[in-house]
Amino acid sequence: ADAPADRTYLAEEHGRRMAAAGVLRHLERFHAPAMLLDVGAGPGLLVSEAKTMGWNAQGLEPAAWAVAESKARGLGDAVRQGDTATLATLPTQSV
Repeated sequence: ADAPADRTYLAEEHGRRMAAAGVLRHLERFHAPAMLLDVGAGPGLLVSEAKTMGWNAQGLEPAAWAVAESKARGLGDAVRQGDTATLATLPTQSV
């Protein structure tokens, strides 16, 4: 069975978004916004921040609750359910 929603993770959203934005700003010191894949994306907080900052961001997440939460937050199909084994099955240009 799929794990229940991680309410603690969600309660820490503000701090997690701030941390994600900091990581992205650091990356931008070396590379302009481009394609970004977040493996283990959770509910898509990094993906959301990256999109806001101009990145072409996608996420891959094994937990169904987190993928559903990302959709509820308006990310559509930006976060897909799967794990690293799923990467080999995706079309090259899909992520």
